[in-house]
Amino acid sequence: MPESPNIPASACLLQMPCGHKLRVDDLRGSPSLLARLYALGILPGTELELCKPAEECGSVCIRVRQSSLVLDASVAEGIYCHKSSLRGDECCPCACGLRQLDN
Repeated sequence: MPESPNIPASACLLQMPCGHKLRVDDLRGSPSLLARLYALGILPGTELELCKPAEECGSVCIRVRQSSLVLDASVAEGIYCHKSSLRGDECCPCACGLRQLDN
């Protein structure tokens, strides 16, 4: 299935559009930052959704598992992901309850 022209195949979280299901490919940063992201449940393979982009407030809001998180843009630039194949009305395969937000 071809990707939409406005959605990169794999890119930094800051480059991804809002409202799409994303899957984490890679994390980059200091060992302490990576440990914190892992503790928050953000690791390669994790499904997440970008709720609010950085240009609105200098930080990003994401939904991951059953939580909403706000990450500084400097943290989000180290999270690389791609568009997931999940539709907005589907739940994450791990049955965590992640669903697309109604805007």
